[in-house]
Amino acid sequence: MIRRYENSVCDFDADLLRDDEYTFSVVIRSLGDPCTLTVTDGESFLIMYTVSPYPVWVWTKEGIDEETKKTVWNLCREDFPAEDGFKFNLKYEMAEYFIEQDKTEDLDLGISINMLVYDCPTPKAPERPAPGELYEATDSDLETVVDFMEQFHSELNVDVESRDSYREKAKEILNRQGMFFWKDAGGEFAAMCSFRASGDKASVNEVYTLPSKRRKGFAENLVFAITKKIRDLGLMPLLYTDADYAASNACYVKIGYRERGSICTVGNR
Repeated sequence: MIRRYENSVCDFDADLLRDDEYTFSVVIRSLGDPCTLTVTDGESFLIMYTVSPYPVWVWTKEGIDEETKKTVWNLCREDFPAEDGFKFNLKYEMAEYFIEQDKTEDLDLGISINMLVYDCPTPKAPERPAPGELYEATDSDLETVVDFMEQFHSELNVDVESRDSYREKAKEILNRQGMFFWKDAGGEFAAMCSFRASGDKASVNEVYTLPSKRRKGFAENLVFAITKKIRDLGLMPLLYTDADYAASNACYVKIGYRERGSICTVGNR
């Protein structure tokens, strides 16, 4: 039986996602929060949409049959039309099905992002220490945080929002003390990242270095410091990366991150 949860908390059993606890950690974390819409059969699939501008998360059990794939496709077509700008984070098996079905509707769906998911049980100090120091942002740094968030999303052209929206998100992150910078030797803000704990894991998010401060090891040292902080809290660090950014991925591997899975984003090209 298909259940729908609109602007409410889904009671879907998170244990069903344990085999995908890394690739779909965002879904597991979001199960405790009210979402715009969650649709599930409680067994084989879960479709979750938190809020604009984020993609729709589509979790499917391994080895689902063609009929279930068709059901998932039809539900997404009904609630989240791709022509209205919705994108979908899903497994490659479902991505292939979506793209194949699209041939009959001429939506021009394709994979826009290939994502890798990493964890880091044992952080390794960077071979090249960067000048400067770790700095935890406070309320007085609000507009600086907003500046970095705005540049980060604009440069990547991912989940772009208004400055006011970034400000509200920045306030929430600062309130839970999860935003950090690397300051260079002159005391200038060079790189930023945040983290958010959920259960026994903590995701490292929004890793961004100002263009003028790149190739100096600031991001690598910042992510290492935050990763070590997370491990010291007894949590497992994890992060999502764009598989096509080889330099960033190499940086994460150097400080101890290891690949744990992959998913992709599908949308109109």
